[in-house]
Amino acid sequence: MPPRPTRYDQQQDQQNQQANQQQNEQIQNLQNRLTGVESNVVEQGGQASTLQRLRIHIPTPYTHFLLGQRATSNPAFGYTGVSLQTDENFFFDIKKASVFQSEKFILLQTKDIWQQVAQHLMELSSPTAVKVVGGQVFLGAIPSPTPPKFNPNNGEELKSVDPNNLQPLMEQVLKSAGTWDTVATILGILHSSVFLTTPDSTLNSWLPFLESLYGIGKDAFGMRPDSGAAAPSKDVSIYGHSGVSVLTPANLMFTAEGDVKSFAGGDTGITSKKYSTLQAGIGAKCFGGFKASVEAGLYAEVKAASTVGVASLRGTAELKGKQIEIGADTPNLAQVATQEINLEATKKIHAKAGEEIHLEAGEEALVETKKAKIKTEESVQIQVGDYCIEVTTKGIKIGKGSNGTPSDPVITVEGDTITLNSSGMGVMVNKSRVHLGKKGDHLTITDTGTVMLKGKTVKLG
Repeated sequence: MPPRPTRYDQQQDQQNQQANQQQNEQIQNLQNRLTGVESNVVEQGGQASTLQRLRIHIPTPYTHFLLGQRATSNPAFGYTGVSLQTDENFFFDIKKASVFQSEKFILLQTKDIWQQVAQHLMELSSPTAVKVVGGQVFLGAIPSPTPPKFNPNNGEELKSVDPNNLQPLMEQVLKSAGTWDTVATILGILHSSVFLTTPDSTLNSWLPFLESLYGIGKDAFGMRPDSGAAAPSKDVSIYGHSGVSVLTPANLMFTAEGDVKSFAGGDTGITSKKYSTLQAGIGAKCFGGFKASVEAGLYAEVKAASTVGVASLRGTAELKGKQIEIGADTPNLAQVATQEINLEATKKIHAKAGEEIHLEAGEEALVETKKAKIKTEESVQIQVGDYCIEVTTKGIKIGKGSNGTPSDPVITVEGDTITLNSSGMGVMVNKSRVHLGKKGDHLTITDTGTVMLKGKTVKLG
């Protein structure tokens, strides 16, 4: 708080007021004249005053200049130090360097526009923080920004430089992005509609149905003419004619309570030295007009807590690998065991292996069909307990054995001959004869009716 005026100061103010009134009466009809100078200084040998100031007051155009202690009367004006007030312009024309510095706060404010223009680098720096706040904020880099335009050192009116208009440049980019956004939205609606299937009674079928239905409705609603975003009024716009770069050696975060859209007329890439995550509370979609792929150098997974669908509506769904495993038979915390695998097709299911096809069931294997065909080039072997059936290019063997090969066949078919062998007794049947006996030579019956016993003909009757 400034010191209160002393009695001496009050006397000096009263004398000055009277002098100013007399002077004003003398020059009241003159314009733009110095009307009064107040000087409270210490004269040699005089008493020092606590109020020391120089005040210049010009009525038309109203201009008030004060050096020193603030004036408390006639009229009260200014702040201790240097104060200037005018109803007209404040103009500096400096040919060399200018420095304005303060150890306390600096406040520059206006009710109209505020422009800062430099021919070369303009820098705004602070070791603590730099804050730019506005009802609407624009940051742009354009080919030809407005250069400085110096006012003459004598003129009737001060003029601002032409503003940099970013609006047409941004509207051109937004128009291009809006066209693609419409195309992408239509493709998304068609894509979601094609994959939309009628759900059944299970929850697993309702989840993708509702997610797809929500996506279709959201995209369709966004295409209405009156459903677009409101005209920007409290936004921040960044425009770079040759590009925009955001660089940091630390973390970078983009956060929005509403929607976030990213559009590029060329390629879009997300690259990380460690991990990249795409996550959504309801659904996440990766859509490519011609191709979409999930690739990894070593390991890639597609997982879901409920249902995973892989579908090709009009073409081929391919599952390839050096080794392919379908199903899990050992449950753990991350994966429950597979209980059922269904293969369905309206025409054909084809399984082919270069060396071996192995089908194994813990309890039962069932094949149901109108017709069943088994065709091999070498052999077919069937093992049930200790008994087996072997069919080769040489014939058929049925009997006890292992691995589908009878070691002591009970029935043997070779060419046109059928041999039955049980407990040392045997029967052999061919086109012309039937042999009975241990070695098939005890009794023979020919197709002519001849009966032979150990090679000798037996006449009957």
